[in-house]
Amino acid sequence: MLTYLNRSSKIVYVIFDLDGTLVDTFGLVRFAFNCALRGVLGQELKMKRFPNIYGPPKKIFSRMLSSEKVAAAVNSYHECYRKYFRQFSGAYAGIHDMCRALQNAGKVLGVFTGAGLEVTEMTLELSGLSPYFPSFVTGDDVREPKPSPQGLLLTMRKMNASFDQTIYIGDSRSDIKSSKGAGIWSGAVLWGAANRTLLLGEGPDLVFNQPSDVLEALLGD
Repeated sequence: MLTYLNRSSKIVYVIFDLDGTLVDTFGLVRFAFNCALRGVLGQELKMKRFPNIYGPPKKIFSRMLSSEKVAAAVNSYHECYRKYFRQFSGAYAGIHDMCRALQNAGKVLGVFTGAGLEVTEMTLELSGLSPYFPSFVTGDDVREPKPSPQGLLLTMRKMNASFDQTIYIGDSRSDIKSSKGAGIWSGAVLWGAANRTLLLGEGPDLVFNQPSDVLEALLGD
């Protein structure tokens, strides 16, 4: 693990995970995958398999389908995702206020997500969060997925961020592990966490029960 973190430093660069952190997409992802699979296979996924389908759709469908069916499945997924976004998804309560306050306070915001590029752009656009995140890195931009720090390090380079002034905020164990691997601050959000006990067991530097807690921690004196 890298060791650049200086505990006395003030956090300036705030990188967020996307799914389960800024935007509630679980129901939408499940719906869009089943929409795509019904079209190419005539069947749906069982609930127990859904925790494993976050990531770039092409990579996931390539593991599930024959090569000649992947492109059609990806196109169907993207179409369903956009069409039904507002029915099944949206930013968590308080996220817009949090992002606006951080930006107004001079914090530099970014996103690193394991989702694919097209899905990330749609999610930020349709949730109304695009103006806050000019810098983002997706699962299509990296060879090593979380918990590798590769994506975070790339995001930091795009933001020109310093290690001791950067935090990564997410809802999963892999988010905390990525932060620690990159040598930056780690923040755990509990509003989207599937298993709070396991998440907190990773020892995040900061824990947030609601978006206003982020403001209190990062903007307080």
